[in-house]
Amino acid sequence: SAASDVYKRQCYGCGATLHDEYDDAPGYVDSALLATKRLHRQLDSVLCSRCRLLAQGEFVPVVREGSTQLAGNRAVVSPQELRDQLKGLADRAALIVKLVDMADVSGSFLSRVRSLIGRNPLVLVGTKADLLPRGTDGELVRQWLLQLAHAHSLNVIDVHLVSSRTGDGVETAVRAILGHRKGRDVFVLGAANVGKSLFVQAFLRTMAERDPIGVGMAQRYQPLASATPGTTLGIIALDVFSGGSRLHDTPGVHLHHRVSARPPPADIKAVAVRQQLRGVGAPVCAALLAQLAAGVRARDLERQSGWSVLWGGFLRVDVVSAPPSMRLVFFGPRGVALHGVETEAAGAFRDAELGRTLTPPSSADAARALGELEEKRSLAVRVVPGERALDVAVSGLGWFAVVGVGQSGLGGESQITLFSPRAVELFVRKPMPVPWAGFHDHARSFVALKGTDPFDHLPAADDGED
Repeated sequence: SAASDVYKRQCYGCGATLHDEYDDAPGYVDSALLATKRLHRQLDSVLCSRCRLLAQGEFVPVVREGSTQLAGNRAVVSPQELRDQLKGLADRAALIVKLVDMADVSGSFLSRVRSLIGRNPLVLVGTKADLLPRGTDGELVRQWLLQLAHAHSLNVIDVHLVSSRTGDGVETAVRAILGHRKGRDVFVLGAANVGKSLFVQAFLRTMAERDPIGVGMAQRYQPLASATPGTTLGIIALDVFSGGSRLHDTPGVHLHHRVSARPPPADIKAVAVRQQLRGVGAPVCAALLAQLAAGVRARDLERQSGWSVLWGGFLRVDVVSAPPSMRLVFFGPRGVALHGVETEAAGAFRDAELGRTLTPPSSADAARALGELEEKRSLAVRVVPGERALDVAVSGLGWFAVVGVGQSGLGGESQITLFSPRAVELFVRKPMPVPWAGFHDHARSFVALKGTDPFDHLPAADDGED
């Protein structure tokens, strides 16, 4: 068929159309090699020059996202061109496997995916589950994801958490997908860098254990997975099912509101979560520390106010007022700097330190491209000791939880104001049910150095729930 001929002319690693014209464009192959492969009908075993570089660990972006600057003209692919390849899915019978990054659920969720897939059934798969904090109850998180999907009116028939890196949960997810397939083609969808190609590779390994001969060729020439956003540039069809239907890897949907769409390539690696998440408490205000140093007991502390927390160049949280029990616990990449300052000095601090101690962005040019902070939300939050109040997610970066520490009598109303660059979206959501209580509490650390603990009658942060 015409469709199968197109697939045979693709690079098996990225799905780009093979050619020998422009050596800086995806799909380029040396003319002699391309001619030999065409003569021997082996185009389905060709890896383009760009994919060879990606396989060696090089960072070769070709999709222009936001302010990202790319050299050359032929190499540039627009996010809309990639999205256009998914048109028509709503009009065909298919099983959709939608992936979300568990370290960036809100930023990678694709809340408008229904416009692409119609009423096709959807299996929701949370990838990178190995990055969730130690002690996470997977079933609670799975139910949380299901509620999130139902809130967006998606036809979700199953939810799974997997780690394509460790293999945890993959076999269970594959068995479920096979059971739901019912002869239909399967399309794996997700935001850029959510782990689609890595999941497809894990899927093929699992299928090969069931059918070594039938899946052998697909496993040998499988889609490439790399840290570069936009690795997959075309729909890659894999013959792994009997009966003529296929498993399809698809180009990642590039979302302009994610942090990863804003910095230059040098900073993209810095905002990627590579280690297991753990809660990091935001520095508390100087006024509170002064009271602690003076030996004031926790029940007698004044309300916290007038302090701000900056998370890299992407977020500023102004604490207008809060009870002494309130803490902000951050979950995200460890390379993104976290600073606490007095609110009246926060603007000057960001201007002076952006690209220096306040990173990423890591350069003055990247800082200018990021843009100024804009007020996005003002939240009134009820803080209850020992409980989570809500999460605020920064698209493409991670999230922070508003929690209460200590015991009854120290809660109350808090007021916080959120700022981010115009292009970076913030999401206020029901708290993700992951352990938070073991975070590093700056207030306790400070008073421990003084030899006394005004919180000595309260449970430590890591003695709380979860």
